[in-house]
Amino acid sequence: MFSIKAIISVFLQQTQWNINKGKCGVCGDPYNAPHPRDHEAGGIYGNGIITGKYKSGQILEAVVEMTANHNGYLEFKICPNNDITKEAPEECLDKYPLELAEGEGTKYDITGKGKGT
Repeated sequence: MFSIKAIISVFLQQTQWNINKGKCGVCGDPYNAPHPRDHEAGGIYGNGIITGKYKSGQILEAVVEMTANHNGYLEFKICPNNDITKEAPEECLDKYPLELAEGEGTKYDITGKGKGT
């Protein structure tokens, strides 16, 4: 007998890896969602409203809600982009990964961390 949770989990994994080839959208948007996705340029939240200004070297706090940990890491990137109608290209984002405040690189390892840690 299968639980509905197990069936949903298998379905989500199939979508994540077989359909999306492991890719994720911006801010948790499904990669296979129609364009523009909600958090992309032109999406409902991608509207160009500046919510904060930061200085080089300033520490900022990021809050991530993780409902299931499948291990791996989190990485945050930023890119100069003054055109709210266009997405920041991945090549630009790759040039500006944010360093962890602890000075341990750019990737925050979530392997073995439970929900809420």
